[in-house]
Amino acid sequence: WQSISNNIPKGVLSFALKACSNGLNTPDNLKRWGIRKTDKCELCKCRSSLEHILNWCPIALNEGRFTWRHNSVLNHFAITIKKNTNQSLEIIADLPTFWLNGGTIPPDILTTSFRPDLVIINRSQKKIELLELTCSFEKNIESAHIRKAKKYNDLKVDLERVGWVVQLIPFEVGSTGQITKRNKKALIDVLKRNHIKVNNNNLFKDLSKISLLCSYSVFQAHCVPNWRDPPYLHP
Repeated sequence: WQSISNNIPKGVLSFALKACSNGLNTPDNLKRWGIRKTDKCELCKCRSSLEHILNWCPIALNEGRFTWRHNSVLNHFAITIKKNTNQSLEIIADLPTFWLNGGTIPPDILTTSFRPDLVIINRSQKKIELLELTCSFEKNIESAHIRKAKKYNDLKVDLERVGWVVQLIPFEVGSTGQITKRNKKALIDVLKRNHIKVNNNNLFKDLSKISLLCSYSVFQAHCVPNWRDPPYLHP
């Protein structure tokens, strides 16, 4: 988020700074500071920390708050790829505006219930790339990467059995905007392999900003029940 600090509202910048130092007015901090007697989440009644609010609250999860952040990031990434790719590539994403018969793997390639977040298909070379996005709290980024790789390994094997060359790329954007060097390199490699010409720095800044803005909105509403999904956020 430091790279986008000059292009975000002051309130969001303050949120980002305090998130890094665990200085936000989360229920656990308010109890620790003697301001309130309980550290329970207003929604689910579990112990509530910043990590809980941004990633783990089951009520927030069921209401789609975290999915909205994930899909906002994915939507911008998919649109950027689509705008800058050549016509020989097919871009399919797990979003209503990008779906193919409700899925992301064309049935003529493989019949499967798996729906990777974003699929890049080069039919002339019989190559397919499976990208899976996680927007997670920074402490869990590496474990999320391993989990997603395992989840889609069977799909990768099935596609290879029917003759496709497959790349499986789990990548992560932190819930407060962090994108690690490993994740940046993985995405740059995807863009290079597929001759997709975008400004890498601008792309990473945009993805970071969207995740941060969404998390700020999720945090601001952490005591508000009955979430209604707003439109996808844009940088």
